[in-house]
Amino acid sequence: MSILAKFNRLTTSKTGAVGWVRRIIWRYGLLREPLRLVVRVARLGLRSTSSLIGHLKSQWLKARHHLRLLASGDWSLGDVRLPSRLEVVFWLRERFRGQTQSHAQVYAACFGQLKPTRTPSLGLRARLSNCEPLRVLLVNDIGFQYGAGTALRRQASSLLLMGWEVMAASFAGPVAKPPSVSGIPSFAGWRGNYVIRLGDEDGSDGEPVGSIADQLRRLAPDAIILGNLHGVADPLQALEAVRACGVPLFVYMHDSYWVTGRCAAPLDCRKYLDGCDSTCPTAHEFPSLRPDRIGEAWRDKAALFAGPEPLPLIANSSWTLELAERRYQGKARTGIARLGIDHWTFAPMSKSLARWLLGVPADRPVVVMGAVDLSNHWKGGPIFRRVQETLSQRDDVHLVLFGRASEKLKAAKVFDYVDDQRMLALILNSADIFVSTAIAESFGQILMEAAACGLATVAIDVGGVRDIVVPGETGLLVKEQSAAPVLRAIDNLLYDREKCLAFGKAARRLVEERYTLKRQADAWADLFRQTAGCTKDAHN
Repeated sequence: MSILAKFNRLTTSKTGAVGWVRRIIWRYGLLREPLRLVVRVARLGLRSTSSLIGHLKSQWLKARHHLRLLASGDWSLGDVRLPSRLEVVFWLRERFRGQTQSHAQVYAACFGQLKPTRTPSLGLRARLSNCEPLRVLLVNDIGFQYGAGTALRRQASSLLLMGWEVMAASFAGPVAKPPSVSGIPSFAGWRGNYVIRLGDEDGSDGEPVGSIADQLRRLAPDAIILGNLHGVADPLQALEAVRACGVPLFVYMHDSYWVTGRCAAPLDCRKYLDGCDSTCPTAHEFPSLRPDRIGEAWRDKAALFAGPEPLPLIANSSWTLELAERRYQGKARTGIARLGIDHWTFAPMSKSLARWLLGVPADRPVVVMGAVDLSNHWKGGPIFRRVQETLSQRDDVHLVLFGRASEKLKAAKVFDYVDDQRMLALILNSADIFVSTAIAESFGQILMEAAACGLATVAIDVGGVRDIVVPGETGLLVKEQSAAPVLRAIDNLLYDREKCLAFGKAARRLVEERYTLKRQADAWADLFRQTAGCTKDAHN
């Protein structure tokens, strides 16, 4: 039986010819409409997978020198190194959208501006003035895991694009995957992940590792960016230990933890303004703290960020910035470094191709919903469940879900927790609309990811969502925290395709203008210069 006949017979199967062709497209980057591939197979008269593999091998041998890709894939076909899907995406966009500056061009340009070596024992100000590459250490509790960990990895990627040296240290052990962006196989400046151990623990050589400050000094960073410490037994004690190493320290707000007594999302509570105390209504929630210690923690944070020698407190959105300024009444050294995204990985692609590759039905509009963990009541609470149940029962739309605990819910397609950024981009590209029902959101990375893929968005108007979802321009915001208005907003976009497409295009433009990795790196460079007292002319 020919492959074309198998295709016609097994159009809904995940096995056989369809599954095999999907794997070929996914692994080897054949970014063409599925029908074109099938027609080509039919015209070639290939009747077996082995003959098709032989043909593909010969074609890639002929075309390999034309691709001029920065190879980073790990797949091969015999002795032939085939480009990954992501590499082909990079090459095609560079070929057909040459006006957009690629990551490789940014990287090369930054290296051209920097001196090739670092002078020993120079501080932050001297290195900036001397145009030498900085060495930046990123510190958090659990490395590159989950939402804040993904943000940390993206921060690392953006700083590496500047041509700087970057390393990460965490209290719970390193995560193997290094920072990466499309088009760059590896970063010369990446110095690896490290584990911060307690002072009474022994290192791999059996010798005491020393204090936290000693461990960080040995890494010799010029600046430290401190992220979430929710998973550490005593976050404030850990912060003081990091501060003790004597390196310029910047504390980053992934949420509202650094302005409250203990919580990461105050919601409607205003006690963080007047004084958190033992009456905290959510003391048992993560990150938990004994009620009798909450008031002390609230006062200690005021001393850290609004005392005689305040630490720089850097916000991830306009909302978190405003939160910090209200909390510390203008006494804090606040700044903002909006998160950035690899907008070459998260970019619009053919919806029909994405649906075909993922097995998502293509006969109706597709709505996608998801988060890192849908069991989190802030992300996947009652509103999410009501919207999910309603959409899954309708016959005019297909629902796609992703995130931990999504496998328990009904939908046309469910993907559970998605750690691969390319896979997440493909899932988003299969949809027409992204819907968020989060009731606590300091910024919303998933909103940024959906916008980068050119999706119109429906979200609840909370926290920092407005930074990425501009009402009436890139999506629709719902004031009321209930399912009914969310469903009405979804219908508004489903029944007005032109508006939906216009919102998606505007969302993509917004990402290209404000939320690229280069924009994020520029923001950090400005913050470093301000802290060091350098002019903008002394830049990396």
